[in-house]
Amino acid sequence: ILAFSQATLEFEVASVKVTDPNAPRMRAGMTPGTLTLVGQRPRDLIVRAWNLRSDQLSGPTWLDSDRYTIVAKFQTAATPAQVNEMLRELLAKRFGLEVHREFTQLPREVLTVGKGGPRLHVSKPQGSSPPTGEHPQFATGGRSGADGFPEPLPPNGLPEVSIYISNGKCKIVARQASMGLLAEYLSMVLPTEVIDETGLNQQYDFTVYYSQETLSPDDGVTSGRGDTDHAGFGDMAASTPSGPNLRDALRTELGIKMERRAVSVEVLMVDH
Repeated sequence: ILAFSQATLEFEVASVKVTDPNAPRMRAGMTPGTLTLVGQRPRDLIVRAWNLRSDQLSGPTWLDSDRYTIVAKFQTAATPAQVNEMLRELLAKRFGLEVHREFTQLPREVLTVGKGGPRLHVSKPQGSSPPTGEHPQFATGGRSGADGFPEPLPPNGLPEVSIYISNGKCKIVARQASMGLLAEYLSMVLPTEVIDETGLNQQYDFTVYYSQETLSPDDGVTSGRGDTDHAGFGDMAASTPSGPNLRDALRTELGIKMERRAVSVEVLMVDH
């Protein structure tokens, strides 16, 4: 059991109050030196403190009982990871929280190389210009390109993945990007974590178009990081334009297969 006895980081001062049931919906925000969490269930607080997806937490019914408002002060130099550590310590002291970790099988999206092999362009050395047609013209100013999406900023020499969403259509632009980085960004917009098992270890440039309907909750995935992970994407599924879904686009354009299967995932179990 993790009882946090060796924790060293704490908030300078913190207020924890039960939220008025008639108060507006939950919200969270962090400004330099202040963390504000309003209308949060214990479940929401734990998910945030440990940076979990909702299906990575299991425990008693009180996790979904009262809602709380926390206003906490900390040194402005603290990193987000350090603030989360302070929140874990606060939960241990104010809620008597005790937890342990286990591994269990949970559904995840997994990237592997398709039967025909990858169809990826290896990135050119940093500082060189991409060949004509390898990816869109990158420009500043937020102007729309011929495809109707905003034109990306000029390459900065760093690995990056940008995902654009417009009227139910989606576009992924990757530069100097590994498959691990693609999986990380897809995990941010899909309602479940994406894991890279391609075995590909180079950096790539590519552009992929797909229909937003792939984000529909009808796709069978219900887990997410907190209450806002879907970001409204699934709500638009019924009216999305026709076009390949994300699975088909990755397979046909990149030679990458994305499939849902059960994998071993570390979960947090609340003991008290």
